[in-house]
Amino acid sequence: VDNFIHADMHPGNILVRVAQTKPSNKRLFKSKPHVIFLDVGMTTELSKDDHTNLLEFFKAVALRDGRTAAECTLKLSKQQNCPNPKAFIE
Repeated sequence: VDNFIHADMHPGNILVRVAQTKPSNKRLFKSKPHVIFLDVGMTTELSKDDHTNLLEFFKAVALRDGRTAAECTLKLSKQQNCPNPKAFIE
């Protein structure tokens, strides 16, 4: 909405909550997880390109589209040092 984003994103600041059900891998994949961001004390403003890319990334995650999420992840870095981008995407 205001083009600000969490500037200290790391695994310790991200929680994924799924509905409590009986243990079953099938139910996990049918569930609708909620992503919760913690400790939003540092923020930054995004460029238009980064804003568009990040929206596409979160859409891909929500749709469980790993290929698009991987492509967006690679676009987030100005300097690409991924040793094998094609393998990362696949």
